[in-house]
Amino acid sequence: MVADESEFPPLNLADAVTREMQGVHFVNNPRTGALSVLNGAEMLAFHQLGDGRSHDGARSFFRILGHSPEQAERLAWGFVRRLLREGWGREAFPGPSETPLASLYLTIIRDCNLACPYCYQGLENRGGRRMSRESVLRLLDDIRAVNADCHIVVTGGEPLLHPDLFSILKDISERGLSASLLTNGQLLDDAVAARLAECEGLARVQVSLDGMSEAVNAQTRGRGARDKAVAALEALARHQVPFLAAPTLHDGNCHEMVDMALWLHEIGGAINANDLRDLGMKGGGLALAQETLLETLRAVNRALIERFGRAAVEARLMRLQPPRVCTTDSPNSHFSCGMAHSLIDIDWNGDVYPCHLLKGPEMLMGNIHRDDLSALLAGAEARGFRPRSYEIPACAACSFMSVCGGGCRATAYAEYGVLLRESRECRLHHAHHTARLLRAAGLGA
Repeated sequence: MVADESEFPPLNLADAVTREMQGVHFVNNPRTGALSVLNGAEMLAFHQLGDGRSHDGARSFFRILGHSPEQAERLAWGFVRRLLREGWGREAFPGPSETPLASLYLTIIRDCNLACPYCYQGLENRGGRRMSRESVLRLLDDIRAVNADCHIVVTGGEPLLHPDLFSILKDISERGLSASLLTNGQLLDDAVAARLAECEGLARVQVSLDGMSEAVNAQTRGRGARDKAVAALEALARHQVPFLAAPTLHDGNCHEMVDMALWLHEIGGAINANDLRDLGMKGGGLALAQETLLETLRAVNRALIERFGRAAVEARLMRLQPPRVCTTDSPNSHFSCGMAHSLIDIDWNGDVYPCHLLKGPEMLMGNIHRDDLSALLAGAEARGFRPRSYEIPACAACSFMSVCGGGCRATAYAEYGVLLRESRECRLHHAHHTARLLRAAGLGA
Protein backbone atom coordinates (compact mmCIF):
# COMPACT_ATOMS: atom_id res chain seq x y z
CA MET A 1 0.00 0.00 0.00
CA VAL A 2 1.42 3.41 -0.99
CA ALA A 3 1.16 6.60 0.99
CA ASP A 4 -1.33 9.36 0.32
CA GLU A 5 0.42 12.60 -0.61
CA SER A 6 -1.78 14.47 1.84
CA GLU A 7 0.08 12.69 4.64
CA PHE A 8 3.23 14.67 3.88
CA PRO A 9 3.80 18.39 4.39
CA PRO A 10 5.46 20.36 1.58
CA LEU A 11 9.23 20.53 1.51
CA ASN A 12 11.08 23.84 1.80
CA LEU A 13 13.70 23.48 -0.94
CA ALA A 14 13.83 26.98 -2.43
CA ASP A 15 16.94 28.13 -0.52
CA ALA A 16 18.98 24.94 -0.92
CA VAL A 17 22.74 25.40 -1.23
CA THR A 18 24.85 22.56 -2.64
CA ARG A 19 28.54 21.82 -2.46
CA GLU A 20 30.28 18.73 -3.75
CA MET A 21 32.87 16.84 -1.72
CA GLN A 22 34.42 13.42 -2.29
CA GLY A 23 31.98 12.74 -5.10
CA VAL A 24 28.83 13.39 -3.05
CA HIS A 25 26.63 16.42 -2.47
CA PHE A 26 26.20 18.26 0.83
CA VAL A 27 22.90 20.14 0.54
CA ASN A 28 21.70 22.56 3.19
CA ASN A 29 19.13 25.31 3.74
CA PRO A 30 20.80 28.23 5.55
CA ARG A 31 17.41 29.62 6.66
CA THR A 32 16.28 26.45 8.44
CA GLY A 33 19.47 24.45 8.99
CA ALA A 34 18.24 21.44 6.99
CA LEU A 35 21.15 19.26 5.87
CA SER A 36 21.39 16.15 3.67
CA VAL A 37 24.23 14.17 2.13
CA LEU A 38 23.15 12.87 -1.29
CA ASN A 39 24.72 10.68 -3.95
CA GLY A 40 24.34 11.53 -7.62
CA ALA A 41 21.00 9.77 -8.14
CA GLU A 42 19.55 11.25 -4.93
CA MET A 43 20.69 14.70 -6.03
CA LEU A 44 18.77 14.30 -9.28
CA ALA A 45 15.69 13.19 -7.34
CA PHE A 46 16.11 16.23 -5.09
CA HIS A 47 16.08 18.54 -8.11
CA GLN A 48 12.98 16.81 -9.49
CA LEU A 49 11.05 17.88 -6.41
CA GLY A 50 11.17 21.48 -7.63
CA ASP A 51 9.92 23.85 -4.96
CA GLY A 52 8.74 20.95 -2.78
CA ARG A 53 5.05 21.84 -3.01
CA SER A 54 4.35 18.63 -4.94
CA HIS A 55 6.11 15.28 -4.84
CA ASP A 56 5.14 14.24 -8.37
CA GLY A 57 8.62 14.94 -9.67
CA ALA A 58 10.19 12.31 -7.41
CA ARG A 59 7.72 9.66 -8.52
CA SER A 60 8.35 10.51 -12.16
CA PHE A 61 12.11 10.37 -11.63
CA PHE A 62 12.02 6.86 -10.21
CA ARG A 63 9.73 5.78 -13.05
CA ILE A 64 12.30 7.10 -15.55
CA LEU A 65 14.90 4.92 -13.83
CA GLY A 66 12.81 1.88 -14.79
CA HIS A 67 10.95 1.16 -11.55
CA SER A 68 7.37 -0.05 -11.60
CA PRO A 69 4.67 2.45 -10.53
CA GLU A 70 4.42 0.85 -7.08
CA GLN A 71 8.21 0.74 -6.63
CA ALA A 72 8.52 4.36 -7.77
CA GLU A 73 5.82 5.34 -5.30
CA ARG A 74 7.60 3.62 -2.39
CA LEU A 75 10.99 5.05 -3.34
CA ALA A 76 9.56 8.56 -3.69
CA TRP A 77 7.85 8.48 -0.30
CA GLY A 78 10.92 6.98 1.33
CA PHE A 79 13.00 9.83 -0.07
CA VAL A 80 10.48 12.45 1.06
CA ARG A 81 10.36 10.95 4.57
CA ARG A 82 14.14 11.10 4.78
CA LEU A 83 14.20 14.76 3.72
CA LEU A 84 11.58 15.57 6.34
CA ARG A 85 13.70 13.87 9.03
CA GLU A 86 16.66 15.95 7.92
CA GLY A 87 14.79 19.23 8.35
CA TRP A 88 13.49 20.06 4.89
CA GLY A 89 9.91 20.47 6.10
CA ARG A 90 10.83 23.32 8.45
CA GLU A 91 10.06 26.95 7.70
CA ALA A 92 12.43 28.28 10.36
CA PHE A 93 15.07 27.16 12.84
CA PRO A 94 13.65 24.88 15.56
CA GLY A 95 13.29 25.90 19.18
CA PRO A 96 15.00 24.15 22.10
CA SER A 97 14.25 20.53 22.88
CA GLU A 98 11.40 19.97 25.29
CA THR A 99 13.28 17.75 27.76
CA PRO A 100 16.04 19.54 29.69
CA LEU A 101 18.77 18.18 31.95
CA ALA A 102 19.93 15.03 30.19
CA SER A 103 23.10 15.15 32.28
CA LEU A 104 24.48 17.02 35.27
CA TYR A 105 28.05 17.40 36.53
CA LEU A 106 28.02 17.21 40.32
CA THR A 107 31.21 18.29 42.10
CA ILE A 108 30.80 16.64 45.48
CA ILE A 109 34.28 17.64 46.71
CA ARG A 110 37.04 20.07 45.74
CA ASP A 111 39.85 18.27 47.58
CA CYS A 112 42.18 16.38 45.25
CA ASN A 113 45.34 14.32 45.67
CA LEU A 114 46.82 15.43 42.34
CA ALA A 115 47.65 18.86 40.92
CA CYS A 116 47.17 18.55 37.16
CA PRO A 117 48.20 21.90 35.62
CA TYR A 118 45.24 22.12 33.22
CA CYS A 119 42.51 21.27 35.78
CA TYR A 120 39.38 23.20 34.82
CA GLN A 121 38.40 23.35 38.49
CA GLY A 122 41.58 25.26 39.28
CA LEU A 123 44.24 24.42 41.85
CA GLU A 124 43.28 26.96 44.52
CA ASN A 125 40.72 26.85 47.33
CA ARG A 126 40.54 23.08 47.33
CA GLY A 127 40.76 21.99 50.95
CA GLY A 128 37.74 21.23 53.13
CA ARG A 129 35.16 21.98 50.47
CA ARG A 130 32.63 19.23 49.96
CA MET A 131 28.88 18.84 49.52
CA SER A 132 27.10 17.11 52.39
CA ARG A 133 25.06 14.00 51.76
CA GLU A 134 21.98 15.88 52.98
CA SER A 135 22.49 18.55 50.32
CA VAL A 136 22.92 15.86 47.68
CA LEU A 137 19.66 14.22 48.74
CA ARG A 138 17.74 17.50 48.42
CA LEU A 139 19.35 18.16 45.05
CA LEU A 140 18.42 14.72 43.72
CA ASP A 141 14.76 15.41 44.43
CA ASP A 142 15.05 18.70 42.52
CA ILE A 143 16.74 16.93 39.61
CA ARG A 144 14.04 14.27 39.43
CA ALA A 145 11.38 16.99 39.32
CA VAL A 146 13.05 18.38 36.18
CA ASN A 147 14.00 15.10 34.47
CA ALA A 148 13.62 11.69 36.11
CA ASP A 149 16.06 10.24 33.54
CA CYS A 150 18.90 12.67 34.23
CA HIS A 151 22.41 11.17 34.28
CA ILE A 152 24.62 12.35 37.18
CA VAL A 153 28.36 12.72 36.55
CA VAL A 154 29.89 12.48 40.02
CA THR A 155 33.17 14.35 40.01
CA GLY A 156 35.56 16.51 42.01
CA GLY A 157 38.33 17.16 42.97
CA GLU A 158 38.74 13.49 43.69
CA PRO A 159 35.36 11.99 44.62
CA LEU A 160 36.92 8.96 46.31
CA LEU A 161 38.11 11.37 49.01
CA HIS A 162 34.48 12.08 49.95
CA PRO A 163 33.56 10.02 53.05
CA ASP A 164 29.97 9.52 51.83
CA LEU A 165 30.71 8.65 48.20
CA PHE A 166 29.23 5.17 48.25
CA SER A 167 26.16 6.36 50.13
CA ILE A 168 25.71 9.10 47.51
CA LEU A 169 26.00 6.59 44.67
CA LYS A 170 23.36 4.46 46.42
CA ASP A 171 21.11 7.51 46.87
CA ILE A 172 21.35 8.25 43.14
CA SER A 173 20.46 4.67 42.25
CA GLU A 174 17.54 4.48 44.71
CA ARG A 175 15.98 7.49 43.03
CA GLY A 176 16.09 5.78 39.66
CA LEU A 177 18.91 7.93 38.30
CA SER A 178 22.09 6.69 36.66
CA ALA A 179 25.61 7.87 37.43
CA SER A 180 29.14 8.03 36.13
CA LEU A 181 32.15 8.40 38.42
CA LEU A 182 35.16 10.49 37.35
CA THR A 183 38.31 9.63 39.29
CA ASN A 184 42.07 9.90 38.92
CA GLY A 185 42.34 6.29 40.09
CA GLN A 186 44.94 6.90 42.79
CA LEU A 187 42.67 5.48 45.53
CA LEU A 188 40.91 2.87 43.40
CA ASP A 189 42.29 -0.50 44.47
CA ASP A 190 40.78 -3.98 44.29
CA ALA A 191 38.60 -3.44 47.36
CA VAL A 192 37.17 -0.18 46.00
CA ALA A 193 36.51 -1.79 42.62
CA ALA A 194 34.58 -4.57 44.38
CA ARG A 195 32.39 -1.97 46.13
CA LEU A 196 31.82 -0.10 42.88
CA ALA A 197 30.68 -3.34 41.26
CA GLU A 198 27.84 -3.45 43.78
CA CYS A 199 26.57 0.04 42.87
CA GLU A 200 23.49 -0.70 40.79
CA GLY A 201 23.04 2.70 39.18
CA LEU A 202 26.69 3.15 38.23
CA ALA A 203 26.87 3.16 34.43
CA ARG A 204 30.63 3.62 34.13
CA VAL A 205 33.82 4.71 35.89
CA GLN A 206 36.18 7.05 34.07
CA VAL A 207 39.84 7.05 35.15
CA SER A 208 42.28 9.82 34.25
CA LEU A 209 45.39 8.48 32.51
CA ASP A 210 47.54 10.74 30.32
CA GLY A 211 50.16 8.30 29.07
CA MET A 212 51.16 4.66 28.83
CA SER A 213 54.67 5.34 30.08
CA GLU A 214 55.60 6.79 33.47
CA ALA A 215 57.57 9.66 31.90
CA VAL A 216 54.72 10.81 29.67
CA ASN A 217 52.00 10.49 32.29
CA ALA A 218 54.14 12.26 34.89
CA GLN A 219 54.21 15.43 32.75
CA THR A 220 50.68 16.22 33.92
CA ARG A 221 49.70 13.76 36.64
CA GLY A 222 52.91 13.64 38.66
CA ARG A 223 55.37 10.86 39.46
CA GLY A 224 53.92 7.50 40.39
CA ALA A 225 50.38 8.30 39.25
CA ARG A 226 50.64 6.15 36.13
CA ASP A 227 51.02 2.80 37.89
CA LYS A 228 48.13 3.50 40.26
CA ALA A 229 45.83 4.56 37.42
CA VAL A 230 46.72 1.45 35.39
CA ALA A 231 46.13 -0.75 38.45
CA ALA A 232 42.76 0.95 38.96
CA LEU A 233 41.69 0.19 35.38
CA GLU A 234 42.80 -3.43 35.73
CA ALA A 235 40.88 -3.74 39.00
CA LEU A 236 37.73 -2.39 37.35
CA ALA A 237 38.18 -4.92 34.54
CA ARG A 238 38.53 -7.81 37.01
CA HIS A 239 35.32 -6.81 38.79
CA GLN A 240 33.49 -6.18 35.51
CA VAL A 241 32.76 -2.54 36.26
CA PRO A 242 32.22 -0.65 32.97
CA PHE A 243 35.19 1.68 32.55
CA LEU A 244 36.91 4.24 30.36
CA ALA A 245 40.26 5.96 30.48
CA ALA A 246 40.21 9.71 29.81
CA PRO A 247 43.54 11.11 28.66
CA THR A 248 43.87 14.85 28.12
CA LEU A 249 45.65 15.10 24.79
CA HIS A 250 48.61 17.44 24.29
CA ASP A 251 51.61 17.49 22.00
CA GLY A 252 53.67 15.52 24.52
CA ASN A 253 51.42 12.46 24.84
CA CYS A 254 49.57 12.00 21.54
CA HIS A 255 52.16 9.48 20.32
CA GLU A 256 51.05 7.02 23.06
CA MET A 257 47.31 7.18 22.41
CA VAL A 258 47.08 4.34 19.88
CA ASP A 259 48.79 1.96 22.32
CA MET A 260 46.50 3.15 25.12
CA ALA A 261 43.35 2.68 23.05
CA LEU A 262 44.33 -0.84 21.96
CA TRP A 263 45.25 -1.88 25.51
CA LEU A 264 42.01 -0.54 26.94
CA HIS A 265 39.93 -2.37 24.35
CA GLU A 266 41.82 -5.59 25.04
CA ILE A 267 41.00 -5.49 28.77
CA GLY A 268 37.35 -4.56 28.22
CA GLY A 269 37.31 -0.77 28.33
CA ALA A 270 37.55 2.15 25.93
CA ILE A 271 39.29 5.47 25.49
CA ASN A 272 37.45 8.77 25.96
CA ALA A 273 40.03 11.38 25.02
CA ASN A 274 39.74 15.06 25.91
CA ASP A 275 41.69 17.67 24.00
CA LEU A 276 43.79 20.16 25.94
CA ARG A 277 41.96 23.48 26.12
CA ASP A 278 43.20 26.86 27.20
CA LEU A 279 40.48 27.90 29.61
CA GLY A 280 42.46 30.51 31.47
CA MET A 281 44.24 28.09 33.82
CA LYS A 282 48.00 27.66 33.98
CA GLY A 283 48.68 24.84 31.55
CA GLY A 284 52.25 24.10 32.59
CA GLY A 285 53.57 25.08 29.17
CA LEU A 286 51.49 22.40 27.45
CA ALA A 287 50.13 22.89 23.95
CA LEU A 288 48.14 20.94 21.38
CA ALA A 289 48.29 21.61 17.65
CA GLN A 290 44.99 21.03 15.87
CA GLU A 291 46.76 19.00 13.17
CA THR A 292 48.21 16.74 15.87
CA LEU A 293 44.81 16.31 17.52
CA LEU A 294 43.08 15.46 14.23
CA GLU A 295 45.72 12.94 13.20
CA THR A 296 45.77 11.34 16.67
CA LEU A 297 42.01 10.79 16.70
CA ARG A 298 42.14 9.37 13.18
CA ALA A 299 45.04 7.08 14.06
CA VAL A 300 43.27 5.78 17.18
CA ASN A 301 40.06 5.08 15.26
CA ARG A 302 41.94 3.43 12.41
CA ALA A 303 43.98 1.19 14.73
CA LEU A 304 40.93 0.07 16.73
CA ILE A 305 38.96 -0.82 13.61
CA GLU A 306 41.90 -2.67 12.06
CA ARG A 307 42.46 -4.73 15.23
CA PHE A 308 38.89 -5.36 16.43
CA GLY A 309 36.55 -4.48 13.55
CA ARG A 310 34.20 -1.51 13.24
CA ALA A 311 31.16 -3.31 14.65
CA ALA A 312 32.96 -4.36 17.84
CA VAL A 313 34.48 -0.92 18.38
CA GLU A 314 31.18 0.89 17.85
CA ALA A 315 29.33 -1.55 20.11
CA ARG A 316 31.89 -0.99 22.89
CA LEU A 317 31.62 2.79 22.59
CA MET A 318 27.82 2.62 22.51
CA ARG A 319 27.89 0.70 25.79
CA LEU A 320 30.54 2.71 27.60
CA GLN A 321 30.50 6.31 26.39
CA PRO A 322 28.66 8.83 28.58
CA PRO A 323 25.69 10.84 27.29
CA ARG A 324 26.69 13.20 24.51
CA VAL A 325 25.87 16.49 26.16
CA CYS A 326 28.60 18.65 24.62
CA THR A 327 27.54 18.19 21.00
CA THR A 328 24.51 18.84 18.87
CA ASP A 329 23.70 15.17 18.58
CA SER A 330 20.35 14.20 20.13
CA PRO A 331 19.10 15.49 22.54
CA ASN A 332 20.92 18.70 21.61
CA SER A 333 19.87 18.79 17.94
CA HIS A 334 18.90 22.43 18.08
CA PHE A 335 21.93 24.30 16.73
CA SER A 336 23.66 24.67 20.07
CA CYS A 337 25.76 22.68 22.48
CA GLY A 338 23.94 21.29 25.50
CA MET A 339 25.10 23.87 28.03
CA ALA A 340 22.49 25.41 30.34
CA HIS A 341 19.85 23.08 28.97
CA SER A 342 20.67 19.40 28.63
CA LEU A 343 23.83 19.92 30.70
CA ILE A 344 24.63 21.99 33.79
CA ASP A 345 27.31 21.90 36.48
CA ILE A 346 26.62 22.12 40.21
CA ASP A 347 29.56 22.92 42.46
CA TRP A 348 30.21 21.62 45.98
CA ASN A 349 28.52 24.70 47.54
CA GLY A 350 25.41 24.53 45.35
CA ASP A 351 26.48 27.11 42.76
CA VAL A 352 25.02 26.33 39.34
CA TYR A 353 26.95 26.91 36.09
CA PRO A 354 25.94 26.34 32.45
CA CYS A 355 28.84 23.93 31.86
CA HIS A 356 31.61 22.27 33.84
CA LEU A 357 34.11 24.22 31.68
CA LEU A 358 32.44 27.58 32.27
CA LYS A 359 32.73 28.21 35.99
CA GLY A 360 33.79 31.84 36.25
CA PRO A 361 31.77 34.21 38.48
CA GLU A 362 30.23 35.86 35.44
CA MET A 363 28.75 32.49 34.44
CA LEU A 364 27.02 31.82 37.76
CA MET A 365 23.36 30.95 37.08
CA GLY A 366 22.28 30.74 40.72
CA ASN A 367 22.48 28.44 43.73
CA ILE A 368 20.37 25.38 44.49
CA HIS A 369 20.11 26.33 48.17
CA ARG A 370 18.14 29.47 47.33
CA ASP A 371 16.94 29.09 43.71
CA ASP A 372 14.53 26.75 41.97
CA LEU A 373 16.38 24.49 39.53
CA SER A 374 13.59 24.59 36.92
CA ALA A 375 13.54 28.39 37.06
CA LEU A 376 17.31 28.57 36.56
CA LEU A 377 17.07 26.42 33.43
CA ALA A 378 14.10 28.39 32.14
CA GLY A 379 16.00 31.65 32.56
CA ALA A 380 19.17 30.51 30.82
CA GLU A 381 17.96 31.71 27.43
CA ALA A 382 17.41 35.27 28.64
CA ARG A 383 20.83 35.26 30.33
CA GLY A 384 22.49 34.53 26.97
CA PHE A 385 23.70 31.06 27.97
CA ARG A 386 22.09 29.32 24.97
CA PRO A 387 23.72 30.82 21.85
CA ARG A 388 22.74 29.18 18.56
CA SER A 389 25.17 28.48 15.75
CA TYR A 390 23.10 30.54 13.30
CA GLU A 391 23.66 33.55 15.59
CA ILE A 392 27.45 33.23 15.30
CA PRO A 393 28.59 35.28 12.28
CA ALA A 394 31.34 32.88 11.19
CA CYS A 395 29.01 29.88 11.49
CA ALA A 396 25.81 31.24 9.96
CA ALA A 397 26.84 30.44 6.38
CA CYS A 398 28.34 27.02 7.17
CA SER A 399 26.39 24.01 5.96
CA PHE A 400 27.27 22.22 9.21
CA MET A 401 25.63 24.80 11.48
CA SER A 402 22.90 22.31 12.43
CA VAL A 403 25.28 19.57 13.53
CA CYS A 404 28.20 21.54 14.95
CA GLY A 405 26.72 24.26 17.13
CA GLY A 406 29.80 26.39 16.57
CA GLY A 407 32.03 24.06 18.57
CA CYS A 408 32.84 24.29 22.27
CA ARG A 409 31.44 27.48 23.77
CA ALA A 410 33.91 27.31 26.66
CA THR A 411 36.85 27.33 24.23
CA ALA A 412 35.37 30.26 22.32
CA TYR A 413 34.75 32.17 25.55
CA ALA A 414 38.28 31.58 26.82
CA GLU A 415 39.75 32.92 23.58
CA TYR A 416 37.40 35.81 22.76
CA GLY A 417 35.61 36.62 26.02
CA VAL A 418 32.16 36.13 24.44
CA LEU A 419 30.00 33.09 23.71
CA LEU A 420 28.91 34.25 20.25
CA ARG A 421 32.16 33.42 18.49
CA GLU A 422 33.28 30.40 16.52
CA SER A 423 35.53 27.81 18.11
CA ARG A 424 39.18 27.82 17.11
CA GLU A 425 38.72 24.08 16.52
CA CYS A 426 36.57 24.78 13.45
CA ARG A 427 38.81 22.81 11.08
CA LEU A 428 38.70 19.78 13.37
CA HIS A 429 34.90 19.94 13.65
CA HIS A 430 34.56 20.31 9.88
CA ALA A 431 36.64 17.19 9.24
CA HIS A 432 34.82 15.22 11.95
CA HIS A 433 31.32 16.09 10.76
CA THR A 434 32.24 15.49 7.12
CA ALA A 435 33.45 11.98 7.91
CA ARG A 436 30.52 11.26 10.23
CA LEU A 437 27.88 12.36 7.73
CA LEU A 438 29.53 10.39 4.93
CA ARG A 439 29.51 7.25 7.09
CA ALA A 440 25.88 7.81 8.10
CA ALA A 441 24.94 8.05 4.43
CA GLY A 442 26.88 4.86 3.66
CA LEU A 443 29.32 6.84 1.55
CA GLY A 444 32.46 6.90 3.69
CA ALA A 445 34.93 4.47 5.23
